Amino acid sequence: MNTTDGSVEIIAPVESRYFVIRTIRKTADTCAATMKDCHEKYVQKRLDSGKDFIEARVNKVTGLVDKTVEKIQGVKKDAVEAAEKAIGSGKDFLKKLPCYEKLEDKVKSGLENISHLINLPNKQDIDRLNAAVEVLNNKVDALNKKHIG
Repeated sequence: MNTTDGSVEIIAPVESRYFVIRTIRKTADTCAATMKDCHEKYVQKRLDSGKDFIEARVNKVTGLVDKTVEKIQGVKKDAVEAAEKAIGSGKDFLKKLPCYEKLEDKVKSGLENISHLINLPNKQDIDRLNAAVEVLNNKVDALNKKHIG
């Protein structure tokens, strides 16, 4: 304060000697609160709106992909039905041809001839072989029982 003679009088602080530390802490708390407010107002809101924007786009793309997959599955189902129908009508058409039975017999005999030429066994040969193996297994089991028992 100014005195009547124009000099300045210094007033000693009445508070404790920790006045400076408390003032620094108060200022730090004020700064932290201000920073928190700024973060919430300017940073967090922008991050949240950006996150919402990205999630909306991802959901939209996911929805479009799901719809596309459904359409593709529908087209696939229709294509399979059309192919089965075409195969069925083709078989019916072939069966109506007068030479169908002759053609079928020739194809079967040709396949049998090819299998004989390259020495492939047919179903009857395999059945006979399976029966012989079964008999042989039974004999081996009987011999094992004789020697063990």
